[in-house]
Amino acid sequence: RIVRWHGQSARWVLDAWTEVWLSPQFRAWSLDPYLAQVHCPVLAIHG
Repeated sequence: RIVRWHGQSARWVLDAWTEVWLSPQFRAWSLDPYLAQVHCPVLAIHG
């Protein structure tokens, strides 16, 4: 499906996105500290 939107760059886009999120710098990244600050209903879909 990613090819539909990114064409021949699809592999590069996928690799760039996953390499960032799997890198050691983001290993401890979390929204948990901020979730208590949300005071309205939220439907958050990531992916």
